[in-house]
Amino acid sequence: MILPSDHPTWPCRQLILVDTPGFDSTHQGDFEVLRRIAVWLADVSVFSSYCFATLPIADPFRYEKGTKVTGVVYLHDITQKRLRKSNLLHYEVFHKICGEMVMQNAVMATTHWDPIISTNGDDREDELRGFWKDALSQGAAMMRIQDPLVDSHKIIEHILCLHPYRKIRIQEEMVDMGKDVRRTEAGRLLMHAMCEGINALTDEKQLGSEELKQTDTPILDLIKDRFFPRRRPGKQADYDNQLGCAGGSSNG
Repeated sequence: MILPSDHPTWPCRQLILVDTPGFDSTHQGDFEVLRRIAVWLADVSVFSSYCFATLPIADPFRYEKGTKVTGVVYLHDITQKRLRKSNLLHYEVFHKICGEMVMQNAVMATTHWDPIISTNGDDREDELRGFWKDALSQGAAMMRIQDPLVDSHKIIEHILCLHPYRKIRIQEEMVDMGKDVRRTEAGRLLMHAMCEGINALTDEKQLGSEELKQTDTPILDLIKDRFFPRRRPGKQADYDNQLGCAGGSSNG
């Protein structure tokens, strides 16, 4: 979309909003989600000019040369009664993708307010402030999306009024430092979490967990399904080598 000619900050400039699949997706593993985000960011980082996008994904070649990321929006469902370990992991991956400086151009937004009683929502926001304390202390804003149309526009306008561009940390790692996704801070965090998951499940099975005794699924496959997309059978050996911790060691 094109911003109107009377826009106070960016008159007549192109605005690109790009959505991402969330982590914990039933359709693709966490590492594949990270890979797609990282590849998009690395591709657009090669060029120079200004545009705006939320944390991006999809086909990088859909966008014109010169796209730069001006802000990122992290979405959290306020109806979640408890913050799980996976919530912490995904928040930490988000923080590693962006880097500390980009938190000044980040919005931590809460969604699905319709079924929430106001007092419950306030309590959950207080819990999230502690959960997100690093991002908020580094300049991120915390905002509600209660009216999707109105509040989404408020978030966009908030970001457009900030510093026009800060390089995302994973862009620096992949483009300037020549790292592949697994060697980035976000990639190493996911790989470490996967290895910890393997060790925990192995210990549980050895100690006689009834739940794990009742499944015939190999432990490594349980973890792969979480963090990585499924591969064709002929690619399984390459896939196992990619993990780096399948044999009990880590390349992290």
